[in-house]
Amino acid sequence: ALTTVFELTNDLDWQKRYEITVYQLGWRVGGKGASGRTADGRIEEHGLHVWFGFYENAFHVMDQCYREYQARGLYPRSPIQSVADAFLPQGTYEYQELVNGRWQPWRMNFKITPGLFPGNGDKTLTLWEAALEIVRRLARALPGLLPPVSQEQERPRLAARFLWYDAVLDDLRKVGTAVQQLERRLANAAHEGEQLAHLLETVAAALDGDPDNHEARHHAVLLELLEALGRWLDSHADHWLATELRHLYILAALAVVHLRGLLADAVLLKGLESLNGEEYTAWLKRHGAAPAVWGSSLVRGLYDTAFCYVNGAAGDDNRTVAAGTAVYGLLRMFLTYQGALFFKMAAGMGDIVFSPLYAVLKARGVRFKFFHRVKNLCLSADKTEIAAIEMGRQVTLNVPEYDPLIMVKDLPCWPSQPRYEQIAEGERLKAEGINLESFWTPWQDAAEVTLEAGQDFDKIVLGISLGAFPYICRELIAAHPRWRAMVENLPTVWTQEYEFWFNRTLAELGRPGPIPLMMGYAEPGDVWTDMSHLFKYEGWPGDNPPQSISYLGGAMPTPDQVPPPSDHAFPAQAKAQIMKPLLNFLENEAAAVWPQGTDPQRPNSLDWNLLYAPSELQGVDRLLAQYLRVNIDPSERHVLSRENTIQYRMKADESGFLRLYLTGDWTNVGILSFGCIEGATMAGLLTAAAVSGRPADIID
Repeated sequence: ALTTVFELTNDLDWQKRYEITVYQLGWRVGGKGASGRTADGRIEEHGLHVWFGFYENAFHVMDQCYREYQARGLYPRSPIQSVADAFLPQGTYEYQELVNGRWQPWRMNFKITPGLFPGNGDKTLTLWEAALEIVRRLARALPGLLPPVSQEQERPRLAARFLWYDAVLDDLRKVGTAVQQLERRLANAAHEGEQLAHLLETVAAALDGDPDNHEARHHAVLLELLEALGRWLDSHADHWLATELRHLYILAALAVVHLRGLLADAVLLKGLESLNGEEYTAWLKRHGAAPAVWGSSLVRGLYDTAFCYVNGAAGDDNRTVAAGTAVYGLLRMFLTYQGALFFKMAAGMGDIVFSPLYAVLKARGVRFKFFHRVKNLCLSADKTEIAAIEMGRQVTLNVPEYDPLIMVKDLPCWPSQPRYEQIAEGERLKAEGINLESFWTPWQDAAEVTLEAGQDFDKIVLGISLGAFPYICRELIAAHPRWRAMVENLPTVWTQEYEFWFNRTLAELGRPGPIPLMMGYAEPGDVWTDMSHLFKYEGWPGDNPPQSISYLGGAMPTPDQVPPPSDHAFPAQAKAQIMKPLLNFLENEAAAVWPQGTDPQRPNSLDWNLLYAPSELQGVDRLLAQYLRVNIDPSERHVLSRENTIQYRMKADESGFLRLYLTGDWTNVGILSFGCIEGATMAGLLTAAAVSGRPADIID
């Protein structure tokens, strides 16, 4: 929603066309990306957020924002004044593999280019260019994949095996390809796999850059080569999986399976959207992926990082993501990243993203009304337009306008609690521990507010997430079949996040060197990374602050039905639900995360004494001083990009009701209709275009 407003107000004359008010539940903006600060300055996030190096649109918006933020001198003492200050490049992935009953790390290091960030659109590829790049990398990698047989056994004459061989060589001569060089490579190849890869690369490179100009027989040739290469890989798989060549085999097999699928399903002509009716792992299996390949931590990491499990229950049988969207994300992430494969934020996401956006929009003249809870979108009598919006004003302010930000080390931040001194009911809220962001809060609204069409608004941008629609869009769902189909067919899941502060450095916990983003590990800590760089902007008092910070997170088992808002005890029950699996993880799986942070008497269990906590807390009770979060509120639930569901997503201008526009990562933004900040940013840009009538400036 903030991206929509940012783009709408990029026009210097926007106030001649619009008067914009943002109505916000509670005391902060950011939705699932919000973060807060405690009284001692520690950062509390809704999740483990990283930005990937292909997030062109998201970085572009933030670069624009920071340039204006600095030019206006909004917070001149803030240490974060640019994208370069805000985002820290990272290049190390670590996948955890369960091999013969033991967890083993698979570490990958990717190039970092200092000073380079996504956002200028220079690094994009067509689908054919991406396929060709995979072929080239495959040809470079296969010479190292040595089989357990002699060279003579592995080098049959290709001319005898492929009836089309001479005809294809004639085609290559016509387009000027160095056939003699190819033949030398074939003669000098170490094994059959290398021969096949060289021939595959030569044929592919000779084709026109536009697949529409390819001949069907050439695609048939490529597919036959891939089939032969797949058989060759499978014939030696057991050997490689038991050696140091395990990872190279998995990468090569995945490359072949993806290329085979793109060709066999005519995706190069139909587009990746044509795959979205099928689940990604099912698609890999259909095109020949062996269990060691589709079950690899490399594939499982995709599901873990994006919570892609039916009902949030992690496991191979519950995987769910649309194949086309998954392939697109992987191609963009690994082939088109700029600067670094991924970036961590220098502080909390609220501090890095939403504070500058809020400050710039406020300076532009956008009005923000906090503590407004949407209760119902009301239709007109003829069911064609939004006639009114019913809201509850949660509190009574004792100031003319709520000022939401606090300063921590000169950085403007959102607090984890409201600024009670600005609220008439503040002392009572604080004393009773009321959470105004909770769907199950016992708090009664201070007043009822109704906005009337034509009087209080002309156009509405609905930026609340899909999980809340059964409660606030009841009339729309009843009146319009597309709304009903969308709510019934787009699944959402709960997520969980843990933040641990340690009184030892990460190196002392057994993790020296480049800090990875670890994926594919045991539940519920399947994704982990160190966040100790946050200490620079946390406000720990005293002479003995913590020494390292770890974030873990993942999907959370999600019931089909949840209690009504009158069940005020439910949030505490849901939080208690995570404790048993979390304790099981910390007592049995901690060694892979913190190798030297375990109990001397129990080598797989976390040493509770290493958690930073008050001295009166002993043993497992030291968890009480950490931050454990469940994202269960309707508007916090993660929207899945499940197979055969993208058609149920609506575009920004497809609400079906006059005055109403849609935005969020649950809308249809094309192939990246996925729960990520890039998809959300694209949604905002498309919504701004729909409202204003100007073309959308989207990088894809």
